[in-house]
Amino acid sequence: MSGPFGVGLGRAATRRVPELLPGNAYTFTDRVRGVFPAGPLTATLKLSPQDGMDASPGAARPTVRTAGWWATPWTAVGLVVIAVAALLVLRRRRTRP
Repeated sequence: MSGPFGVGLGRAATRRVPELLPGNAYTFTDRVRGVFPAGPLTATLKLSPQDGMDASPGAARPTVRTAGWWATPWTAVGLVVIAVAALLVLRRRRTRP
């Protein structure tokens, strides 16, 4: 997983996937903790085929998929909104006679 400016976030996870036959699917969810949601984030999944009878990777090339999304830092947005509201209230009180 990488964050803004390509900074690496999280760590690589290894998961044993059950044997998949053509047309089958395997769905899973992983949680990456300790990542501050600040802007564009990208996650990459690499699936390397392996022969069940042999411990070495198969002759097929790995499949790589990448997903990206924009993570809004709601805590920071909330603090900015509160600061702007406080400034507006102070400004309004100073201009009143």
